[in-house]
Amino acid sequence: MKNTVWTYWENPKGVSDEPAYITLCRWTMLHNLHSSTLVAVNPENLDKYLPGMTSRLEGVQAHARGRLDKAKRIVKGDTRSLAIKCDVIRAHLLKLYGGFYIDSDAIVLNDLKPYFDLLDQYEFAIVKRASHGKSHVSVNFYGSRPFGELISRYTAAQTDAISRRKIFDFTGLGDTTLNPIVDDHQDGIYYIPEREVQAVTYEESEAMLLSRDLTPEDVIKGNESVFMLYKGIFQNQLKGISLQDLYYGDMLVSRVYRRALPEEKFKQYLNSAF
Repeated sequence: MKNTVWTYWENPKGVSDEPAYITLCRWTMLHNLHSSTLVAVNPENLDKYLPGMTSRLEGVQAHARGRLDKAKRIVKGDTRSLAIKCDVIRAHLLKLYGGFYIDSDAIVLNDLKPYFDLLDQYEFAIVKRASHGKSHVSVNFYGSRPFGELISRYTAAQTDAISRRKIFDFTGLGDTTLNPIVDDHQDGIYYIPEREVQAVTYEESEAMLLSRDLTPEDVIKGNESVFMLYKGIFQNQLKGISLQDLYYGDMLVSRVYRRALPEEKFKQYLNSAF
């Protein structure tokens, strides 16, 4: 599959409707990915792309944070465990097919062709954080050639870890496993500048994304193609918000959605969804 953009979404246990912010992000991808194919992977089609992956991930979960967390998981499941499984899914998709993986909660502002062009020269492309004293890679947006050496080492390390245990720290199969492999494999890696993907960082996300004073021009300084979101505000302040309220809101996050997705296209997607 040439120039494939992969994404994965799985609703938490007991939830049937996709959150509005995820739907809107996917619509920005569909609208702006002109030179690539978006493949939205989910639990229903996972084994089509990665045969046997559902059974391989059976029982993989995040460490429980006390008795209350364990009790809640029985009814609601655990989004942290879903994130750990997704770390494995995205890596194996890139190993087998190549392309770029992008988190489902990312707004796509422009076509991603410049990033695919990087894979003509580099085996692997990934964001390495530099803000807030961080220096680790981020797996919310990264790309690889199929069967590249680095991605193959990463998936092998994940497979080995899962064969030995099923419970992990939140980043145990993500950047915690990937970082030392990247550090040991300097050749053939392109480090995507953090600001190109995370114009608003996780640490700033609540204050900035909910701001009614900021505009997209205040935070998007160049030709950024990806604007990463973070689920925290959508599980709290904006929990249950509708597609229309999120798109037409006066918060920064709403304004970025409108920059990425013209109103005419929003209405078109909205009408086709209902």
